[in-house]
Amino acid sequence: MFEPTFLMQGRVFPIVDKPDVGQRWVRIDDFVLGEAQPIDVDVVARSPRLSLYCIDFEDQTAVFVETPDDASLCDAVFMFEVQRSAAQRVVKIPLEAMHRIASQAAIQPDHIALIYSVGRCGSTMLSKAFGAFDGVASLSEPDVMTQLIWLWGRSGLDKPENEQLLRDCTIMQCLPTKLTGSTHWALKFRSYVTIMGSMYGRCLPEARSVFLYRSLIPWLRSYIRMLGGGDIHAPCNPEYLSFMGSIVPQLSGRTEVPLLEVALCAWIGSMEAAIEMQRSGRQLFCMRYEELAKEPIESITAVARFCGFGKPNMESLARSVRQDSQEGSTLSRDTLGEIKVSLEAADMEDISRMLAMHSSLISEATVLPGTFFPS
Repeated sequence: MFEPTFLMQGRVFPIVDKPDVGQRWVRIDDFVLGEAQPIDVDVVARSPRLSLYCIDFEDQTAVFVETPDDASLCDAVFMFEVQRSAAQRVVKIPLEAMHRIASQAAIQPDHIALIYSVGRCGSTMLSKAFGAFDGVASLSEPDVMTQLIWLWGRSGLDKPENEQLLRDCTIMQCLPTKLTGSTHWALKFRSYVTIMGSMYGRCLPEARSVFLYRSLIPWLRSYIRMLGGGDIHAPCNPEYLSFMGSIVPQLSGRTEVPLLEVALCAWIGSMEAAIEMQRSGRQLFCMRYEELAKEPIESITAVARFCGFGKPNMESLARSVRQDSQEGSTLSRDTLGEIKVSLEAADMEDISRMLAMHSSLISEATVLPGTFFPS
């Protein structure tokens, strides 16, 4: 993938300003940077305070942020938000240097669990709960993967050079906590990354794969609340629609699509990606929100066994399932609970019609093969 160079040097930048960018996917212009100074590229292999943030494709570098010791990325509701807010400096190293470091990191791929989901289905709670298991570093939404799918779209998922970069990024997400003693990792992604599941099957086949999902109608209500509610028949935000069209074939090239239909196609896209993973022979632990919410301890320990994790601290585990896993974020229960979403009888008819039109594989009541059910 990378042409080797003999004089590879990193650069470290002071952060002059941090624009307010909301929850958009990560990119280098999330920071206004000062004048660069040289730094040894291998600093990212030695410092647990340096974590991979994004890729700068313009100059072919990997971008790391340095955060203080008290900014625990494992405790973050959304890792990328804490990286952004707590970042003190930025370090950039050439991609070929990151490839070398990732290749030498000695992280066992079968100790990595990749958590995919349709979103709004308990994946953040699961991520929080994994933090109660011995030796597990659980990272909720390391966002460089979202950046990659946003930039590549579906058309970039079959390129070998992209597979190598995805593997390197995944290993580098694990490295800082390996330096502090972690032996296993759980990476919980934004829902869009589920589209990359088959790509992960090729570039990191040893990793454990988990997929969380939820029945369509309650999921739609929750997802539309997350997007801010409003008129579900109004055209979706053009930028968001353009992105969704690059990863979900049902929306490709379309304009002026109602929010309700975009949301429905997002659910279909993730569900069909999970089916694609299963059909490719990928071992996939599937679990629904309905079972997770009803029997959280039994459900979480079952997933943990599949992932090869050790024993949990039961007190910490019980605490993690009681609290709002997104407390303190813009997606907390208190915040989203104020947004009302009403689906009328005509909307339900539209949903059934659009679902039949957009997918021959999925119904409102689809239960994926092998889905876990508590005893």
